[in-house]
Amino acid sequence: MTLKNTENNAIINMKSYRRTCSEQDKSELSCGGNYYIKDGKYYITYIEEEGTRVVIKASADSVTVRRMGHFSAVMEYETGRETEFMYRTPYGAIPMQINTHDVVNRLGKNGGGLKFSYSLSSGGGVTENKIKLEVKKYEDEKN
Repeated sequence: MTLKNTENNAIINMKSYRRTCSEQDKSELSCGGNYYIKDGKYYITYIEEEGTRVVIKASADSVTVRRMGHFSAVMEYETGRETEFMYRTPYGAIPMQINTHDVVNRLGKNGGGLKFSYSLSSGGGVTENKIKLEVKKYEDEKN
């Protein structure tokens, strides 16, 4: 699969929050990536340190996150909807369920914000999660 627009044209800042009944944690990521609009959808792509390629596709009320690497998955988030996916690892696939609480899309031509919160269930365990993304497209020197 060849990805279009693979040169970095944006800075991506992401904060993830995760809470279970007994613990909570927060992680942050800041990296160069790619941001573009195609067919009315917003695309954010980047590569994580361990080489996993991430493609995020956002519309007004839904988000799809595709992870491609040693650990891969296609996760769909749509406000008020429950979805299922397989989290594929080198050790086997794990079935998981997502119950999306809300999606807030404030992306525009030059970037912006994207937030979504959801419950993630697997094997009887449930975590509450929130993702906050900020994208800033680099200035286009040609314009």
